[in-house]
Parts: sequence; structure tokens; C-alpha cells
Amino acid sequence: MKITIWNILLGFVIIYLIFQIHSDIKSHQGLSEKSNNLKVNFVRETTKQKELKDLMSRLNDKRFVEQMARAKLNLVKKGETAYKICR
Repeated sequence: MKITIWNILLGFVIIYLIFQIHSDIKSHQGLSEKSNNLKVNFVRETTKQKELKDLMSRLNDKRFVEQMARAKLNLVKKGETAYKICR
């Protein structure tokens, strides 16, 4: 079989195309992973946004704000006596 310059050139072109296809496949896999991660983050952030909107609506209720102040800041109303229980 006689090897000509055209056969060598054709071989290099085929090898080049194979490497290009391989790199495109790897790139596609990486982009698919990023897409899946973004979808998971989107669901997580959407859930967090819903929780924050729910909290904002509850903050308009004076009884809820009073309960939070009593629980987190240990606040008491005038005339009440606060007791601290030590264990």
C-alpha cells in the first residue's frame, strides 16, 4: 500500500476531529452538571423565598411579634415579673 501525503493529511484531519468531538462531549457533560446544580439551587432558593414571604406576612401580626420578643429577647410587659430558672 502506497502512503501518500493525502492519506497522511486525511489521517491527521480524522484524529483532529476525534479530539474535537471528545472535548465537546466533555464540555457537554460539564454543562449538564452545572445545569443540574442550578436547578437544585433554584428549588432551594424558591423554598427559602416562600418561607421568608410567610415570615413577612406573620410579622404584620402584633401577637406574633410579641411572642417572638418574649421568646428571643426575654422581654416582659409592664407589671409582669420575670423569673430566671437556673438548673
